[in-house]
Amino acid sequence: MMPMKQAMLKKTAVSYFWITVGSILYAIGFDWFYTPNLIGFGGITGVGQVVNAYLPVIPIGAFVFVLNIPLFILGWKLIGGKLLVSSLYAMFISSVFIDLLTPLYDWQPMEPLLACIFGGLLMGASLGVVFLQGATTGGTDLAARLLKLKFKWLPMGKLLMGVDLAVIVLVALFFRNLNTALYGLVA
Repeated sequence: MMPMKQAMLKKTAVSYFWITVGSILYAIGFDWFYTPNLIGFGGITGVGQVVNAYLPVIPIGAFVFVLNIPLFILGWKLIGGKLLVSSLYAMFISSVFIDLLTPLYDWQPMEPLLACIFGGLLMGASLGVVFLQGATTGGTDLAARLLKLKFKWLPMGKLLMGVDLAVIVLVALFFRNLNTALYGLVA
């Protein structure tokens, strides 16, 4: 009986290792490609960009963490604990690293199209790693997962894209910059 328990523990440890790697890469992608280039980002992180632009005293990662609490409560009721524990962990790690990495390195702007392409690749791959472990980074990832319960026929990617598109438009309106949204769409 003990080897089965050890195998389960090892599987969980490996899963959390990959969730950690994916969440840290997500934070690096956001800090490196999106923030310094003023590229609109979807989800609660995009809302955090807006809030941080107007109230710089509120770090993006901390804002994301607080705003996710109601989503996680709803998710706990509708999805259950396993997904939410791993997703809460992923959201916590990505939020903390967004705020930790920001002051550690002077993230310089780059050509915006390159930032879109490589930021999209890095962040898409990192979210894929997290999703493959059965977790999300919270925010609109979790909102899309909750919508998937109601709209089973819609693919998760399309649900996530729809929610993120709405936030990218919101970011562009608040920044009063169409390029912010257009680059966000490319990303």
